[in-house]
Amino acid sequence: MKNILRVLVLCLAAATAALASPAAEDLIKLARSGVDGEVLLAYVETSAVPFDLTVEDIITLKDLGVPAGVINAALHRGQVLDSAAAAPGAVVPAPAPAPAAQTAPPQGDLNISFFYDVLAPYGRWIMLDGDWCWQPTAAMVSIEWSPYYSHGRWVYTDWGWCWVSDYSWGWAPFHYGRWFRHHRYGWVWWPDYEWGPAWVAWRYGGGYWGWAPLPRHIRYDHHSQWFYRGKKRLPRGYTFELTVNDFFFVRLEHLADPKPWVHIIPPRRAADIYKKTIFDPQGFGGRDGKIYNRGPDAGDVARASKKPVVPLNIIPKELKPGQPITGGRTLPNGLEVYSPKIEPKTPRPPAVAPDNRGGLSEDILKRRQEAADQALDRKKAEAEAAERERKALIDSAKKENDRTKKGELSDEARIREQRARQAKDKMERIQKWVPVPATPAPQSRDSKVREEARKQVQSEAMEEQDKQKALEDLLRKPPAEKKKAKGSKGDQ
Repeated sequence: MKNILRVLVLCLAAATAALASPAAEDLIKLARSGVDGEVLLAYVETSAVPFDLTVEDIITLKDLGVPAGVINAALHRGQVLDSAAAAPGAVVPAPAPAPAAQTAPPQGDLNISFFYDVLAPYGRWIMLDGDWCWQPTAAMVSIEWSPYYSHGRWVYTDWGWCWVSDYSWGWAPFHYGRWFRHHRYGWVWWPDYEWGPAWVAWRYGGGYWGWAPLPRHIRYDHHSQWFYRGKKRLPRGYTFELTVNDFFFVRLEHLADPKPWVHIIPPRRAADIYKKTIFDPQGFGGRDGKIYNRGPDAGDVARASKKPVVPLNIIPKELKPGQPITGGRTLPNGLEVYSPKIEPKTPRPPAVAPDNRGGLSEDILKRRQEAADQALDRKKAEAEAAERERKALIDSAKKENDRTKKGELSDEARIREQRARQAKDKMERIQKWVPVPATPAPQSRDSKVREEARKQVQSEAMEEQDKQKALEDLLRKPPAEKKKAKGSKGDQ
C-alpha cells in the first residue's frame, strides 16, 4: 500500500509540475503573438505576480525565441516582488493542462504537409509569391534572430559540417528546405523534401570563414553534382547571388565551439570581413551519393583551435508513431538526428489560426499595450542618451592632439552611434508590430532536455550581454585581418 501511495504522490507531483501558472501561460501567449522581446521584458518587469516558470515553460519560451534575459527576469520576478511587498488580491483561475509534445506521425508516406503541422505551434505560415513559407516566432520576437546563427552550433560529421540547433523544432528547417530574407517579413523558410546537414554556401579568407543560407528554389542533384534553380542548371562556381547582407562570419578557431554564436559576426557588422574573403565553390556538394557540406577543413579548424575535431557518424533516429520528436543529440558513437523521408508529393495547404487575440484577456491586452509604451519610452531614452554621448565624444576627439586617444574617442563615438541606431530600430519594430495567429506550443517531455534548460537559461542571459560587447569591440579596435593580405584557403 505504501508503494502504491508513493507512486500516486509522484504522479500527482509530475502532473502538477507540467501545469503552467496563469502568469506563465499569459507570457507564453504573448510570445506566441510575436510581440517584440523588449515589450516582453517590460511586461515581466511590471508584473504584480510571480511567473513561477517550470522547466516546461522555459523550454517553450526558448523555442519561441524569447531572449534569455527575459526568461531570466521572469524566473527572478518572485524574488523582486517578495522584497517589494506586492499587493495581493488577484483571482487566479485554474491552470490549463500543458499541450502534448510534438510527436512522430503515423507510418506511411510523408509530404511537406507534415512540416505544416509540426511547425505551426512555433511560428506562422505565410503565402509568398505562390509558396507557403514559415516564419518562426523567434524571428518576430527578436530583431537579432537569424537562421544558422541563433542558438545552434557546427558539428563535424561524415556528411561534413552539420548544424545542430538548440530549438526542439530545429530538426526540420535547418536540414530541409531553404531560408531567405523577405523584404517585408524578414527571415522565412521555404520547405523542401531532401535532408542535408546544412544548406549553406561558404566564404573564407583572413582567418575567417563565413556561411550563408542557400536561397529559395535552389536544389542540388547529387547524382549529376550540379546545382539547379528550379529546372535550370546553374554554372560551376555560381555564387547564388548572395551578397554581404547574407553571410555570417567567425574566426576559424571558434567555428567548432559548443556555443559559437557569441563569436559569430552577423551580416550587418561584417562588411569589412566580407571584402577580405572569397567564395568557396567547393563548400557544398555531394560525396558517396549523399549531400555533403564541406566548409573548412577539419584539420585546419583543429590547428586553429588547438582542439581535436573528430568526425561523428550521422545516425538516423527511428521513431515510432506518437513518440516525441527531438533534435540532434551527440552519442558515444555519433550524432543522432531525426530525418524522416519526405516524399515530393503535392501537399495540402497549411491550417491558419484565425484568432489574433491569442486567447488573451482584456486585462492582459491592456498590460501588453502598457508594456509596449514603456518599452518605447525606454528605447527612446537610450537613443537620446547615446546620441548625446556621441556628440560629446566627437567634440572631445576634435580637441584631442594625441592621435591614439583621438582614434579611441572616435571609436567610442561610433559605438554610441550604433547603440542609438539599435534603439531606434527596436522602436520602429515595436510601433509596426501587429499580433499574428498562433497555435498552442507543445512542451518537451524529455527529462534530460528539461534539466539542461534549467541550467542554461542564466548562462545564456550572460551570453546575450557578451555578444553585444563582442560586436562593440569590433568597432573599438580594427580586426587583425585589415593588416593582412588575403591568405590561401589552406592557410585559414
